[in-house]
Amino acid sequence: MANQITVVPLLVAAGMLLPALGAMACPDDQIVAATAEAFRTKTPGPGFPDGTSLEDGDCAQGKYLALLAEELGERAGYKAGLTNLALQERFGATEPVGGVLFGSMLLPSGSEFEAEFGVRSVYEADLIITVADERINEARTPEEAVR
Repeated sequence: MANQITVVPLLVAAGMLLPALGAMACPDDQIVAATAEAFRTKTPGPGFPDGTSLEDGDCAQGKYLALLAEELGERAGYKAGLTNLALQERFGATEPVGGVLFGSMLLPSGSEFEAEFGVRSVYEADLIITVADERINEARTPEEAVR
């Protein structure tokens, strides 16, 4: 769960960065650096003009991820977000978003982290179940929980 929560600010930042770059060519290094700094300081980013081409978005994303990698380390994988229609509507998205996971975002089970981990702390559960039998609270092993 911790690695999912950690990646959300990156997904949100990337989600705001790419569709809002404007009809500009690949944005200059200053605005991308300001966006990366906003991610690091957990503050809202500077914003970009509306609209962008796929090529300009790819260019901006490359610059942005390179700056984040300086602090967060090597890329470890990818994460899909906003895969649920209700979440897309809530955040004004028209499709799922993708994000990069860096090695430092993958925390071992039981890790602790600051409660203030992003500008707008949200998370998306990948799997939720309801267990009707209260005896699950007494289970001490996975086998007991399954029973």
